[in-house]
Amino acid sequence: MFSLNDFFYGTSAIGIELQMRDANSSLIHLVYLEKNKNKYTVIRSEYSLYEMGSIRNLNNLNVPVSLVITGFGVTARKFHADEVQSDEEMLKVILPEAVLSDYLVQKVSGSNNSLFVSIIKKKWVNGFLGIFEKNNISIVHLSLGPFALANINSHVNKGGDELAASQYQLSFENNLIKEFNSVEKGNDDHVTIHGKQLINKLAIAYATAFDFLGDNIVRLDFKSITRNYQDYKRKQVYKLLSIGSLLVFGAVIMFNGYASMHYLEQGKDISSKLFEKQNAIDDLISRKEKVKGLHLLSESIELDRDPIIFTKVILQTKPQNIAITLLKIFPREETERVDQPIIYNHQIIRIVGRQNNILELKRWMKELGNLEGVLKVDLLGDEFDDSKVKDFILMIKLS
Repeated sequence: MFSLNDFFYGTSAIGIELQMRDANSSLIHLVYLEKNKNKYTVIRSEYSLYEMGSIRNLNNLNVPVSLVITGFGVTARKFHADEVQSDEEMLKVILPEAVLSDYLVQKVSGSNNSLFVSIIKKKWVNGFLGIFEKNNISIVHLSLGPFALANINSHVNKGGDELAASQYQLSFENNLIKEFNSVEKGNDDHVTIHGKQLINKLAIAYATAFDFLGDNIVRLDFKSITRNYQDYKRKQVYKLLSIGSLLVFGAVIMFNGYASMHYLEQGKDISSKLFEKQNAIDDLISRKEKVKGLHLLSESIELDRDPIIFTKVILQTKPQNIAITLLKIFPREETERVDQPIIYNHQIIRIVGRQNNILELKRWMKELGNLEGVLKVDLLGDEFDDSKVKDFILMIKLS
C-alpha cells in the first residue's frame, strides 16, 4: 500500500558511521538500506574503509545519506532527567570549561527516566562535512555517538538485552537504552537485524538509515545539514507534483471522454442521468468527509509553513475535472535589483490551472478558504464563460 511517509522520506537511505580513531584517521562503515512496505533489504554494505574515495559514487544513486560520527572527538554521558535543566548545564558537567556555542549537543531518552547526551565540537563537524561535500556527498541527517541504536533494538534477533555494535556495548530495558560502554577494540561478531545477518561493525550505520526511513530521528539544528534536508524535501515535493500533474491530466481526459459519451446519448436514457446525479451527490459527500479529515489534520499537525503539508492538502481536495498546471507555494518576490537578497512570501500560495465548470471551481475555493490558516482565496482574471474550458488563477492568502 502506498504511504505518503514513504514518499516524503523515500524508500531508500544510506547510513554511514564515521568512526574517528584519532584526530587524523578514521574508518567508514556503510549500509545502503531499501524499504518495501515493512521489509528491509540491504542493497550494499561495506566496513572498515580507510579512504573517502571508496564512496564517491554515492552521489550518483540519488539516495539520502544519514551520517553518525563516533569515536575520538565525541563525548557521551548518561544523566538522570531531573539532574539538569538545559544543554548548557549538561555541557558544564561533561566539560566544565566548554562554551555551548562551540558544541553540538544531542539528547536521547533512555530507560528509568534517564537521558543520554553526546557532544562534539562544531568545528570538527564542519571539517567532516566539508570532506563529504568535496566528494559530492550531501548529508541530510547527522547523529552523534552510539545512540542511533535506540530505535533498532526491538528489531534485533538476539538473546538477552545486550547489543555489541561497532566500538560500543549497550544494554536495554523495555527497548530503551539502559547503559552503554565504549570498548577499546570491537570484534567481528555478527548481529541479525530484520532477519539479515550483519557484522556488528555495520549496526550503527544500519540503524541511522533505518531511523531516517521511519522518520524516527532527532534532528540536530546545524545549518548545512538543515539546508541539505530541506533541499531533499523540495525534490520530493517536485516529484509528487509531477506525478500529481500526470494523474490530473489523465483524469481530465477520462472526464472529457465520459462527458462526450453522455451528451451523445442524452435523451435516450433518463436513468443514466439519475445515476450521474447520484454519483455527484456521493462525490460531494465524500469530499466533505475528506475536508473534515483535513481540518482534523491541520488541527493535529503544526503546519509551520511546511510546503509538503500544503501540497498534500491542495492535491487531496482538488476536484477531478480541474487540472493544475502550475503550483507556487511561497513564491519569490520580484526585486528591481539583481544584488538584492531573494525573499519568499510565506503568506501566499498561487495555483494556475484549467477548469470547465466555474461552479465546481468556486466550490473548491470555498473548501480551501475554510481550511485552518487560510485568510482568503481570490480568483484572478476575467469573467468566465461556463460553456468552455478556461484557464484560472487562484491566490490563497495565509494568516
